Amino acid sequence: ILADLKWLGAEPNGGIFYGSDYFEKCYEFAEKLILEGKAYVDDMTREEAVARIESQMPLEEKCRRASLVIRTNRPIEATQAELAVLLRELRRRLG
Repeated sequence: ILADLKWLGAEPNGGIFYGSDYFEKCYEFAEKLILEGKAYVDDMTREEAVARIESQMPLEEKCRRASLVIRTNRPIEATQAELAVLLRELRRRLG
């Protein structure tokens, strides 16, 4: 995670924390969201979850339909270079 943050240009400035450090607070938030109808508990079986994943559109089709794609199945330097190009393109589009 630290390497990923550095790659993104972010530096941790308040220390390193673990999910277990604030589990109770996260649990409280989860309960609140569920009670407000903004989240739900998924009771799918493993088989149902696998079936849903397998029913998704193939990656090639998703890429064909997408206006922008960031490929991450190659060296990080290539992904970084592609991301820089895409960000420039997005900034150009947004004016």
